[in-house]
Amino acid sequence: MEQGEEPRLNVVHVVARMSDTYGGVSTAVASLAALAAETLNTRIATVADATGGRENIERIQATTPVLEFRGSPIVGRWHGSLGLVIWLCRVRRLDAIVAHSFFDFAVLAAFVAATLRRKPLIIMPHGSLDPFDMKKHARAKQALFPLWACIARRADCFWTTTALEAERLKAFTSRSPRHLIGLPAPPAVHCVPSREAARAELGLLPESFAWLFLGRIDHKKGLVRLLEAYDAIWQEGDTLLIAGSGDRRYEDFISSRIGALTRGHDVRLLGWLDASGKATALAAADTFVLASDNENFGLSVLEALTAGLPVIASDEVYVARDLARDRAVALCMTSTASLIEVMRTVRHDPDARHRLRVLGPKAAATYSNEQVASRLIESMGRVLNGRRAVVRKPSHSDDRTG
Repeated sequence: MEQGEEPRLNVVHVVARMSDTYGGVSTAVASLAALAAETLNTRIATVADATGGRENIERIQATTPVLEFRGSPIVGRWHGSLGLVIWLCRVRRLDAIVAHSFFDFAVLAAFVAATLRRKPLIIMPHGSLDPFDMKKHARAKQALFPLWACIARRADCFWTTTALEAERLKAFTSRSPRHLIGLPAPPAVHCVPSREAARAELGLLPESFAWLFLGRIDHKKGLVRLLEAYDAIWQEGDTLLIAGSGDRRYEDFISSRIGALTRGHDVRLLGWLDASGKATALAAADTFVLASDNENFGLSVLEALTAGLPVIASDEVYVARDLARDRAVALCMTSTASLIEVMRTVRHDPDARHRLRVLGPKAAATYSNEQVASRLIESMGRVLNGRRAVVRKPSHSDDRTG
């Protein structure tokens, strides 16, 4: 560090998994860790996952160190690693720990290290403390209430992605403040194929109307609702593209539901897509649909908006609620009837699709790296207030992913 230069903060992000199959959490961690590179020395500590793809890890390693620890016997089932705990307790340069998600061993490891070392602990729950997710394994969570309450009370603050997540967050009696950070829109892909080339690659006719779902194949994504709505409004030449992966049993369930549709032969399962595959699907599609029962943010919505696609999203996709105020997305409720109505309107109204194509990218631009980085740095400053480390705001030119 040069004389007169303000010290950079050393921050460790702790997350159970960083593999591609871990879904939006790993993508969010990667995007946050790459922010404010001029102000923060950032590292990611995670548990190795031999079964998941590594594209996300390899992409972030270009700018941010990712330390992978071997899962330990017994606790490995809960994404646990004693090596992770030991490293967090011994690593020399450490100003703050950011723990991602909540109900797993990685957060417990972060809590232990932050407590023993008297370092700030920031928890970013990614929806795990939302009432919808709290219903999963509710008995186990209730049985360990004292532990979760202790961790929540120890947190210096909670980072949330939307105002609605902060409002709904269940923090086990903790009064720790909620800081609204948000998430940056995914970076634009440099080599975007033309619509014609993308459609040719996917075997779509030039005149066909292609609906697109892009995300994890999971019960909360509203895929059954989407299939029923698509079957109800289908027209000659329509195609539904479903891109993503998930639990094999649920994938098989969705396949069986597709087989039972009247127009199931026009539904295409594309599987998990890498960055190039996503770019192709987005370029080929006419409208993106995310009719989830619950999304504490919804990165795929920003991804579709950035690509210039009209977007239909449910009112339980939290970021979509904010975007709908600017008429940047078409909002539906979490019912098949509501989704059918909105899909039919967008399908038959070219002016509505044009308006969404124009307003969508403008709204997505408000989730820039610079804005999210500014909020992140401000939060760090509030948490570290009174400590020796000085937090420096990024310059206006530092609008990059790392």
